[in-house]
Amino acid sequence: QPTQTSSSSSSSSLERPLSHVNELEYDSTSNTIIANIWYQDFLVRIDPTTGFVLKIYNLQSLRPRESRGPKEDCLNGVALDTTTGGAVVWVTGKWWPVVYKIRLIDS
Repeated sequence: QPTQTSSSSSSSSLERPLSHVNELEYDSTSNTIIANIWYQDFLVRIDPTTGFVLKIYNLQSLRPRESRGPKEDCLNGVALDTTTGGAVVWVTGKWWPVVYKIRLIDS
């Protein structure tokens, strides 16, 4: 069972190019790419054919900045759990002492 659940907001595309796309994971169950945005606590779901961002997942509440230690930085790691058909994602951050098991909500 995932220990955290992320919330999502939808976006058909962004008005501008997205910079600092990092740690890309291909989700074969939805034919999309999940990536984190370096320096920010967000994940995005990208259509690999068009390059459009389909979903933005706000993970700021997962490990709020005010609760982080002095060396801990932003979200900086994502891995799809292939045993769950892409339903579960493992995330961590730069110098975070924990790894979170989450489920992305696409409603």
